[in-house]
Amino acid sequence: AEAYTVLSQACQTFKKEFRPCLELAALAHRKTLTEDVRRIAQDVMVRNPDRDAVVSLFHLLYKDSTALPFLEGIVARYPTDPEIRAHLGHVYAGNQQWVSAARLFEDATALGGQYAFEAADQYRMAGRYRHALRMNGRVPSSRRQATQRVAILFEQRQYARIVAMDSSFDDPGSNYRVAYSHYAVGDYAGALKRARALLETSYQDEAAALLRAMEREQTR
Repeated sequence: AEAYTVLSQACQTFKKEFRPCLELAALAHRKTLTEDVRRIAQDVMVRNPDRDAVVSLFHLLYKDSTALPFLEGIVARYPTDPEIRAHLGHVYAGNQQWVSAARLFEDATALGGQYAFEAADQYRMAGRYRHALRMNGRVPSSRRQATQRVAILFEQRQYARIVAMDSSFDDPGSNYRVAYSHYAVGDYAGALKRARALLETSYQDEAAALLRAMEREQTR
């Protein structure tokens, strides 16, 4: 309480300095004083803060959905900054507004940022699979990119395309999707091999269920 009072007085005394207000906003955030954080953040912005301070405001207001109009106003002040735009994308993603988040990440990518993966993931969450694959295609080739592509194709039930990728992965979730895809296209031998390899992983229940399904179908 004493620190809050001191910082409040500092904000009044140093009317052109943004740092006392930023510290006050951080203290209010630690004490979950959401409305105070939002109010103080507005004071920070009228004091010509530097870019690092602006980024800090996004972190402080990340879970406050009512602060979205304020954060959108910040983005409007930095129209060519991909990172600032991506920060707003993360806020929308945290509020499960996946299409808005995806478009912000795509815009940030167009501005020169490396946010194609995030855009693809948000389009996938929104069920916009064509856009998800399009953005996934802009992600640099890597295991991470391939893992995301399998997840998108699996949700589309594009099993043949997953089989055609002929990839194996480090994570059991992706390997299960590959195993199931082999099963879905009728390649029981490929599915059997991959499902058995999952029996000692966190996907052992799913793998066991897949093996039982193949056994039932083969004994008909």
